[in-house]
Amino acid sequence: DAIRHLLLEPRSVDRGLFRREAVECIFQEHRAGYRDHYDRIWRLLNLELWHRACIEEDTTQQLDVTNERFVPVLEGS
Repeated sequence: DAIRHLLLEPRSVDRGLFRREAVECIFQEHRAGYRDHYDRIWRLLNLELWHRACIEEDTTQQLDVTNERFVPVLEGS
């Protein structure tokens, strides 16, 4: 839920790099086991974090994707 929340918060969606509906669909399909979107979710997460760090120069937010709360999202659980 943390990755989904980060990608769907207004700050992320409002910049227009991706559509909210498309991201929601990716997460729904991934969680349901309909499609494995691990790579797509990982790329979206990295794009968002890169944009914040390099374009917006926001280095205040740190995200530990090795944290166990993120693993179920990426594994489709």
